[in-house]
Amino acid sequence: MRSLRTRLSIVFSLLAALTLVASGGADAQDTITGIEHWVPSVSAVDGKPLKLFVWEKRQKDMDVKEYAKSGRVVLLAHGATTPGSLAFDFQLSSKTELTYSLMNYLAERGFDVFALEYQNYGRSDKHECGICVSTQVAANDINAVVDYIRSQRSVERVYLLGWS
Repeated sequence: MRSLRTRLSIVFSLLAALTLVASGGADAQDTITGIEHWVPSVSAVDGKPLKLFVWEKRQKDMDVKEYAKSGRVVLLAHGATTPGSLAFDFQLSSKTELTYSLMNYLAERGFDVFALEYQNYGRSDKHECGICVSTQVAANDINAVVDYIRSQRSVERVYLLGWS
């Protein structure tokens, strides 16, 4: 079991990454890969199954089994206005070498990074009741995605970083 000091170090590293204004982007295109995932969840309207879009970024040359060994798996959870892939993986045009991608920043540092899009956001399934995507619904979606990531990466825990 990791010590409290190690856990706090990882958490503070993640928080420090949030304060980053810009990091190199040209190299990230060569070393970082993006992967789409579709995770089952339950509709807030009628309890029927729906799919959540989850965007993953990680180092291209790293075997996914390495993340299970290191435990460096993180889920980014967006707030009530912007879907996860936009909030955490914003890319500027190729005219500049800057990126404002927290996902790239963390992936470049050895994390397997996932960003979810709650139901009714981004590419996730939609239903007519936008306001019914409450904090509890978001928490249920997060739980579904954490369970999915844990099974995909064979890890006991997933670091969660979010804002609203």
